[in-house]
Amino acid sequence: SVGAILEATYQGQRHTAEVLQDGQISYAGTAYKSLSAAGGAMVLALKQPREASDRAPSIDGWFFWRVQDEKTGNLVTLKEIRRRAAQEL
Repeated sequence: SVGAILEATYQGQRHTAEVLQDGQISYAGTAYKSLSAAGGAMVLALKQPREASDRAPSIDGWFFWRVQDEKTGNLVTLKEIRRRAAQEL
């Protein structure tokens, strides 16, 4: 939902992003059109200069980002949230 804080751990560091009103994902001050694009940008930004390329790696954003489960309080992947929502339909 709008304003949800997403979390990802990469190279032992915790990173956060936010779901914007238009559905985009804000990470490090930039809005991305998808979960995957935001995750790829984060991974690219953290690569060592000798490893960096001009293209963000392909990331499964639904698996990469996690959010706090409103029922349990645990962090779960967005893929899990999506699966649960589909079961409720």
